[in-house]
Amino acid sequence: MTDPNLLEIGRLGRAHGIRGEMFVSLTSDRVERVAEGSTLEAEGLWLTVVSSRPSSGRFIVRFAEIESRNDAEQMTGKVLRAHPLEDPEALWVHEMIGALVVDVDGMEWEGAWLLSRTRHQTSSNLKAAHLFHRCLLSSQTQRTS
Repeated sequence: MTDPNLLEIGRLGRAHGIRGEMFVSLTSDRVERVAEGSTLEAEGLWLTVVSSRPSSGRFIVRFAEIESRNDAEQMTGKVLRAHPLEDPEALWVHEMIGALVVDVDGMEWEGAWLLSRTRHQTSSNLKAAHLFHRCLLSSQTQRTS
């Protein structure tokens, strides 16, 4: 069973080469997710990053637990999850779900429930969601105090 506190951060792509390297597509803009020593979960199996390098918008990653091309081919398409990163400067989507929206004047806005978990939880998506909700909320005429 997958830990419900884990966040989806990417997906395993096809095998690359014969030593078990794999293409990884991140749905996170935090490249430290594939830094050496990082641990990622794929359907209950914990994978440790041995090495990674960028390749055409993706990464080629070698995991300690995937030793051959055959091993890699069996993992193709699996979703990667990881624990939330510790970053006190960041505002994360998973922390905003269900949160109350209050403007700079201290007013609570109706419609704050519209923010929901998305498949791709990146900070760029968060910025887009923020802009969308800001426009939506500012177009509403009802406010509660």
